[in-house]
This record gives sequence, C-alpha cells and structure tokens, in this order.
Amino acid sequence: MAMKNDILVVDDDSQIRSALLRLFRKSGHEIVAAESGEAAVKLLEKQPFDLLISDLRMPGMDGIALLRKAKQWDPEIDVIILTGSNSVADAVRAIKYGAYDYLEKPVQGERLLAIVTHIFERRQLKQQARVLEAWEKQNYLYHGMVGKSRPMQLVFQAVQRMARYDSPVLVVGETGTGKDLVAKAIHQISPRAAGPFVAVNGAGLIDSLFESQLFGHRKGSFTGALKDQIGLMEAANGGSLFIDEVGDLSLASQAKLLRALETGEILPVGDTRSRQVDIRLIAATNRNLARDMKDGRFREDLYYRLRGFFIPLPPLREREEDIALLAKYFFRQTVRENGLSVEGFEPRIYEVFEAYSWPGNVRELKQAVTAAAIMASDKLIVIGDLTPELQTFAGSLQEPRVPSAPAPITDRTQPVVPVAPDPRPTLSAGDLSIAHFNKEHVKQVLQLAKGRKGKAAVLLGVSRHTLYRMLKKYDL
Repeated sequence: MAMKNDILVVDDDSQIRSALLRLFRKSGHEIVAAESGEAAVKLLEKQPFDLLISDLRMPGMDGIALLRKAKQWDPEIDVIILTGSNSVADAVRAIKYGAYDYLEKPVQGERLLAIVTHIFERRQLKQQARVLEAWEKQNYLYHGMVGKSRPMQLVFQAVQRMARYDSPVLVVGETGTGKDLVAKAIHQISPRAAGPFVAVNGAGLIDSLFESQLFGHRKGSFTGALKDQIGLMEAANGGSLFIDEVGDLSLASQAKLLRALETGEILPVGDTRSRQVDIRLIAATNRNLARDMKDGRFREDLYYRLRGFFIPLPPLREREEDIALLAKYFFRQTVRENGLSVEGFEPRIYEVFEAYSWPGNVRELKQAVTAAAIMASDKLIVIGDLTPELQTFAGSLQEPRVPSAPAPITDRTQPVVPVAPDPRPTLSAGDLSIAHFNKEHVKQVLQLAKGRKGKAAVLLGVSRHTLYRMLKKYDL
C-alpha cells in the first residue's frame, strides 16, 4: 500500500491557503491548512505530517520559528518555506535550520507539485530501505534470498557455515529455485569476496572448445584463435568459479575439470607451460547426480570431489509460508524499477499464490508478479491481471466447494467434486464444510499435502479460510 502523505500548509493569506488546498487536493494529497504559526503548532502536536509548507513572514510566529519547532517535534518532516521577498539571508537561514527548499512567491503550481512529488518519492525510497533493513534484521532477506520458512533458514545457516572454507560446494535444486543466488552469497561472505566471481552455464560449454573456454588458449593454437585468451578458471583466480548445470558436462569435459581441481593447474590450448590457479569451485545442478553416477553419465570421482559441501534447495511448493513474502518483495522491486503507481495485491491473490504448485519455482513467481504489476490498471493487482494459467487456477478455487462425504486418502486422491451448499440459513458453507470432515480425515489430507495448507485446502475442496477454521476446531 502506498504511503499516506499528509501536508500542512501555513499562511496568513486566506487566498493563498485556498489556492494551495485546491492544488493539492486535486492531485490526491491529504492536506490541512492553518492561518498562523501558533495554529500550526497545535496541529503538529495532535498528528504527524510528512510535509510542512509555510509562509516566511507571518504575524506572531514566523516561518523560521515554525520550521525549528516542527523539526523538534519530528526530525523527519520535510519543510518548504515560501516568501514574498528574495532575501538571500532568509534563504540561508531556512536551509540552515533544515528546510528542503525555499521558494519565492508567486509560485507556479506545476513547479510546486513537482517539488512535492520529488519529496514524497524520496521519502518512499527511504521507507522501502527501512523495510528491507528490517527484513535483513529478521533474517528474511539474506544476500538476495528471501525466506522465513524453516527450509530456507537452514539454507542460510549452511551458506554461513560453508562460506568460510575453501572446499567445493554442490548446490542441488529444481530449475528456478535460486541456485545462482546461493553461489553468489557463498562468495560474498567468504574470505574470497574481494576476488572475482565468474559464472558459467555447463550446458553452454561446448565439448570441443571446453579446454579453450575453461583454460584459455594461445594465439594461433586453432582456427579462429586470433589472440591470446585467458580461460574462465584464470579469470576467477583468487575468487570463485560457479558452474551451473554441472551435470550437463560430457564425461570428457568432466575428466578435464577434475584434473584441474586436483592439481590446481591449467594448461591453455597451444601453450607448453601450465599455470597455477587458486579458485573455489561452486557447482549447481537440477539433476540427480547420484543416479547419473550409477548410470555412468557422471564421473564418480568428480561427484565426490564436488560433494564436499552439499546444499539442497527446497522447491517453492515446500516453502508455502515464504510465498507471500516473496511476492511482496518482487512487487516492491518491480514498482521501484519501473516507476509504477500500483499499491499492492487484492487479498485473494495471496490465497491463489499459496495454493498454486509453482513448477517454475521462485523464477516463475517473480515473472508472474512482475507481469501482473505492469499489467495492472488499478491501484490493486486483481485476478484478471495474472497470467492465463494462474487465472484458470484461481477459477478452480472458487467457493463454495462442499464434498458430500470424506473420501479415502490415497496418493491418487483428486480434489472432490463440489455440490450445492445447504440453503438453510442456520449454517454457512464453511460450517457445512467442517461438519463433513472429522479430525483424522483432515490430518490425513495434511500429511498427503506434506503440510502445505494451500494444497490441503484444494484436496478438501474448501477455501484456506475454512481449512484454518477446521485446524482451529480440531487443534491441529
């Protein structure tokens, strides 16, 4: 939600007060007017204001005295001083005591609005910075990763512990879970943080050019080698080399990588002398390397070399309590980067997000939030602003969804078919939903859904709100 910006205008001239009231109200600002410095002080004592716009010369308390009083009450308040004179001394005094700007009357409305808009944008950025700082203190934001769930807190702890050592790290997780962010975090808090961080996707390393790409080459060593070129390992010397999708490397490339890791030496193509390199390798994959190793698709010696430290990244569907947090984080990023005026999500959006399975994980959620924020035509993002897939899914969650009887729980259980709710006014649809279930049935569904309340609600055919009532009733 956008910050509410309250403006206090102070001027002994009623015509100027009226003109400023019209100007700012037309622009959607909350504004209060006072005819004197003394009246303004009484208002400042009763409520906080974001901006004070005051005339300089008034009977009794003048604008400078009011400025100083306002800053005593609230050091964060911004102040604009208006004056009918062009005194440099007055301007210097106003700025000295903390005025944001000093404007000579008559002031053009457009210019004043532009200054006020800039003030409020600056305040909003400061507020966002404070919010992010609070998240960091709560461990919700950790080196670009967001999460308060137990699985992510364990990831943060693992990164913190492993960063201090030089052993290779293997990060395993589905596509879109943020393996690259884990790699960057390890580097950023390690003793190698001052060194380079070089990232490469293993799927993009061509087998025939692997040595050239990783170790470098000398001029004329092969067709097209027009100059000496250092490789990725030498570029990462003194820092960290991140190889994403390491499981996509061919067996031949795996052997060359293993040798370089074991010896700490590389031999550029066309060179006769090897070179020492000092790197920390961080590898990532979305594959099951243990299975690939058994199937002969991944070298056993390289697997155990990489698996010195191991960080499994949970898919987003197993971090349900992080979904709203991530959505808000990506929303703020999008609004800030694109200068959008949209203020947030309608409440039902969170219910849809938390019930959805997110096959593309955090990356898919970020893209969905970014697109919705840009497409939104109103102050709040609504279901119609979401992707077609999410809109269709949202439609499947519509209430009422009351099952006729508890179904046996199996791995193949499907969402129950909704039937019409009892029309009697003595029971709501939610009450009927609860009446149709017993404690053991709800407990079984939660186990099947692996504790994910959004998924459990879908399986039971009820809303999250109704599910929470069940959990409260049965003390689950």
